[in-house]
Amino acid sequence: MNVPMIEIENKNFDYKKMANQVVNDSRYLECSMKFSDFNCSAFDNSEIINCEIDESDFSKTKFEKCIIKNTKGFSSNLNKSIITECTLSSFNVKDGNFNETQLINSKISNSSLRGTTIQNSKLENLLFENCDMKKCNFNNSLISKCKFVNCDLFMSKFMSANLYMVNFEKCNLFLTSFSKATISETLFNNKNTIEDVVKN
Repeated sequence: MNVPMIEIENKNFDYKKMANQVVNDSRYLECSMKFSDFNCSAFDNSEIINCEIDESDFSKTKFEKCIIKNTKGFSSNLNKSIITECTLSSFNVKDGNFNETQLINSKISNSSLRGTTIQNSKLENLLFENCDMKKCNFNNSLISKCKFVNCDLFMSKFMSANLYMVNFEKCNLFLTSFSKATISETLFNNKNTIEDVVKN
């Protein structure tokens, strides 16, 4: 039995304190949620579409089977969040904080994560496709069974990260650092020669 979506449209939640929310089967459409506090919340089978969530706090929040699309989230905080079976597309989260986050069984496409930190995180079975990921920081993260396809990872850092069964396909890895990283069963098929990649 399909549960109909609860439609939340054209609402303003800027600067609101909305921590510890439980959100099920809801669609936020063209809402403004800037500088708001949603930490320690749970979003299940919900959608955030054409919204603005700049500098909002979603730390320690669980997203399961959710869609985030055509949404701006400059400098948003998703520290220690858990994101599973989600689809993120045209999501601009430049300079965001994904540190100590779990990203599992999800897809991120046509999005900007430029300057975002994803340190000390667990990334498993992810597809990053057509993403601007310049100067991202994946230091000390566990990255397994992930694919980066046509992504710009210029000057990004994977220092001391653990990469297992990762595939970089048609990516820009110019001046990307893999210093002290543990790399196994990982494929590089990119626009650059291996000499362009800073490994040590």
